[in-house]
Amino acid sequence: MRTSKIVTDSIKDQIYEILKNEIISGELSSGEQLVEQAIADRFHTSRSPVREAVKQLTGDGLVVNITNKGTFVKTPTFAELNDMQEMRQILEVFAVNKVIHSLSGADKAELLNLRQRIINSRNAKNPEVYLELERTIWSSIIMMTGNSYVIDTYCKLYAITTNFSKSVIDRMPNSFEHSMEERIAIIDALLSGNAEEAVRITEEHLQSGTRILCEALAHLQSSGKN
Repeated sequence: MRTSKIVTDSIKDQIYEILKNEIISGELSSGEQLVEQAIADRFHTSRSPVREAVKQLTGDGLVVNITNKGTFVKTPTFAELNDMQEMRQILEVFAVNKVIHSLSGADKAELLNLRQRIINSRNAKNPEVYLELERTIWSSIIMMTGNSYVIDTYCKLYAITTNFSKSVIDRMPNSFEHSMEERIAIIDALLSGNAEEAVRITEEHLQSGTRILCEALAHLQSSGKN
């Protein structure tokens, strides 16, 4: 439930972090308007720190300001979706190749734990559970690279695609189940040291994901909901 009173000095920073997390989690959905006064009322503060927080989110590419309309959680265009998925592929393939031959015991244990979580989630058939696992898996693999620039770039672009995915998940029936199987295969390839297989599955998964997201965006536009 969206409610919290800011009680520390860094009001803008806390509002920024809360809104950012709500965008990433999908609680604030793609295309949803951010009304400064409503946010200020929610956090029992003035509009000034809210304005600064929203400005920072705009700089991150998570929200957009549309003249004479307001500020909205970003809904990517077709070109942006393709560009972001291409960048994800570059970063994920880099991560696979970088970590596959240097996995520590703790890294392997983490991957095995994630693998088991995927297996345990099969019966739930819950798209939101899948999306959370997807985020956790790739966040973990990206973090294993130890490259702060890669980590920062990935987190920003993944936030946008994840938010949009959650907004249209009802238009992607059964797609998440196949993706879970692909994630198990990637983890298995990483654990066995098979970089070629891990890269192949990663690329195929992202290409399939791009197609699904673009189809969902086309449906939203044709139905007048975007």
